[in-house]
Amino acid sequence: MRLPHRLRRVVATRPIVYWTVTIAVAAGTATVVQRATADAAETRHRWGDTRPTLVTLRAVGTGETLGPSNAEVRDVPLAVRPDGALDGLPAEPNRAVAVPLVAGEVVTAARLGRGGRSEVAGLLPEGTRGIAVAVPDGLPLQPGDTVDVIGPTGVVARGATVVRVGEQTAVVAVSAAEAVDVAAAGSDAVVVLAP
Repeated sequence: MRLPHRLRRVVATRPIVYWTVTIAVAAGTATVVQRATADAAETRHRWGDTRPTLVTLRAVGTGETLGPSNAEVRDVPLAVRPDGALDGLPAEPNRAVAVPLVAGEVVTAARLGRGGRSEVAGLLPEGTRGIAVAVPDGLPLQPGDTVDVIGPTGVVARGATVVRVGEQTAVVAVSAAEAVDVAAAGSDAVVVLAP
């Protein structure tokens, strides 16, 4: 960019003006560079700091246990690491997956059943109770499905997770509060698929 003729003459004949403009431009440039560098360092800190995290290698179905064949520890940026993420394989033996996991999913404690219990109780997520309910003929349930439980008075549990399917019965994981209503519905309670 060419300076106007008059301004060029002033800058050429008065060194103080030249050096004042030069210092002002340099100071402005330094401020912009410093701000950009600070923003980049903060972003790098957020995305760059990692922590060992358990991640699935393939889809893992309800009832499977995690091991080297289906999960591994990777360094995951803290910005995308969810609360409750596991740092490694569960310490408790036979701690099964309570809900299906997809390949590449970060494994959290909430997605696993309780360890050190019977096979069915081990499939129940923390804070839930397992209740057996009748399954209508022809209802194709699988572990991991989400269902509503309906009793004689209406819906007694919404969004219950199927943990085990038997012949015309299924064990569903419900909250402690819902367990009372589901159990009270007794043999009249049935499950329906919840979209």
